[in-house]
Amino acid sequence: MSRVRGSLVSLMTLAAVGLAPAPLAAQASRTANAPAQGLRPIRLGQDVAGTLAATDPALSGRGPFHAYRFTARADKRYVITMTAPDFDALVTVMREVGGLTDQIASDDDGGGGTDARLRFRPPAAGSYIVVAQALSEDTRGAYTLRIEETDPPVAPKAREIGVGQSVQGTISNESAVDDEEGFPFDLYALSGSGQRVRIVMRSGEFDTFLRLSKVTDSGEEEVATDDDGAGGTDSRISVLLDGRYRVYARPLSNSDRGGYTLSVEEAVPVAVVQRPIRAGQTVEGELSSGDPELDEGGYFHEYVIDAAAGDELRLTLRSGEFDSFLRWGTKSGDAFTEISSDDDGGGELDSQLTVRVSTAGRYVIRVSSLGSGSVGPYSLSVERVGR
Repeated sequence: MSRVRGSLVSLMTLAAVGLAPAPLAAQASRTANAPAQGLRPIRLGQDVAGTLAATDPALSGRGPFHAYRFTARADKRYVITMTAPDFDALVTVMREVGGLTDQIASDDDGGGGTDARLRFRPPAAGSYIVVAQALSEDTRGAYTLRIEETDPPVAPKAREIGVGQSVQGTISNESAVDDEEGFPFDLYALSGSGQRVRIVMRSGEFDTFLRLSKVTDSGEEEVATDDDGAGGTDSRISVLLDGRYRVYARPLSNSDRGGYTLSVEEAVPVAVVQRPIRAGQTVEGELSSGDPELDEGGYFHEYVIDAAAGDELRLTLRSGEFDSFLRWGTKSGDAFTEISSDDDGGGELDSQLTVRVSTAGRYVIRVSSLGSGSVGPYSLSVERVGR
């Protein structure tokens, strides 16, 4: 499934397929061979049968399409379903804004199999365009399109889960639905203070996805998300608890359903080993699930280097297994103070950081992945580039 918000397609592009004001559309549609009837009417709750043919216009390098117009209310939600036995269906919602067409959302497999199902939250009341299309350029055939109007979802009551607890759950058609993106989910409440925990979601029936947010006075604030941090298609988030949290357990794809297990495990602290490194040296290492973890999640290694005032050092972290993240700082006891950091300065997923030492002393280099749960080999090099 793909969702695109806020991308503007030029009016001339849409004019070529009959979606522009009449004079320009009439002129351009002859070139694109657009259907003479233009936008087709559709009523809410109505099953509309159609057939995409080679004579229909095509859009964006995809197959042929038909376009429909309907009126939406801002206080309602809409479910658009396109079923097609002969081809992979693609449904897109658009609206005209100031002479341009704003593509709001699209879906190609939310209905299961090759059918499309899109849950749509109107940004404003008004007229919207639904494009029913074949995903592949060379496919044709019959389809059925339906638009249903529903009320906004009611926020579900969170199920309590505690540290050391494991619960079973099921994502079904009766599960709560995310109002923004239409994903089914189960909601859990978790509280703690000063405990480092791992939240793990496993399923043999679908690819899992976890989102953790912290409850605040104004609502909630996202802390972390994870897709495959527990390996395979399972998810894991590590966090140092400090208050009340909400755990959103859901499938990665909004069309998936099935059972899962959610557990909250207390993470036993792992001693941090400091490895020496000097300028002109390259070392090899490997992050694993037995390494210490950052407060925000993710395994790390620490290296120490003695640097003189005026030293200019280039640090490079490379890995073919994970998106690398590099930190430079100092340490007092167990407390690390970051001075600078880098994610992709080394190109692609590698990190590179140039530091200038103002005060002689011992400094700490932290090697980690950008995401929670990533492991694998890496190389770290330190070069002196100035003094």
